[in-house]
Amino acid sequence: MAYAIFMFLWVTAFILASSKYVIIVAVASWYFTSNKTHRGDFSIWRGYKWLWRYNVGSVLFGAFVITLLWILRIIFEYIDHKIK
Repeated sequence: MAYAIFMFLWVTAFILASSKYVIIVAVASWYFTSNKTHRGDFSIWRGYKWLWRYNVGSVLFGAFVITLLWILRIIFEYIDHKIK
């Protein structure tokens, strides 16, 4: 049960971080495009491509750290609830 909860939180954190990364790449690639005729062409696809090619390990590690912090927060909130 604990493994399933941990994996659920980790996958949730990974999906949230991945979507934020893709949005960041899409906006940055649109903003810094010098050729206005190609501005915004496949910028979301470029975000997913860059995520899986260059930064999936960093995003997974960040999601892992966030998951550990979420678990600590859940534990402390449970303790606080029991004390009250």
